[in-house]
Amino acid sequence: MASTGKSETGRSAARAHLLLASAVVTPSADSTMSQQSSSTLPASSEQSVEKQTGSSLWNCFDTILHEASAADQSRTDTGNCINAELDQYLSEPLISRQDDPASWWKMNIHRFCHLSTLA
Repeated sequence: MASTGKSETGRSAARAHLLLASAVVTPSADSTMSQQSSSTLPASSEQSVEKQTGSSLWNCFDTILHEASAADQSRTDTGNCINAELDQYLSEPLISRQDDPASWWKMNIHRFCHLSTLA
């Protein structure tokens, strides 16, 4: 379970890096273009280019924030499920010392699906 979270986090971080890199590269290209043609573009066009690049950066930021919030919610839901499962397991009566714990886990795997992976 933890490895899924790490790979998910890694993918999200890589995606965020790529989105930010493209947003950062885009404004410099636009600003170079606007500097080269500043004598031919009216001031309102220059402001429009600045607004577009600024808004694309904010759009990128909003996308990253939304994905991070969704991932946090997913982890919270899974965490709540595991906590409930752990509470249920801890309320179980103890098995006798003569019983085989591995057999107990095999019989109860459907009841404790998350915890059984640890056992």
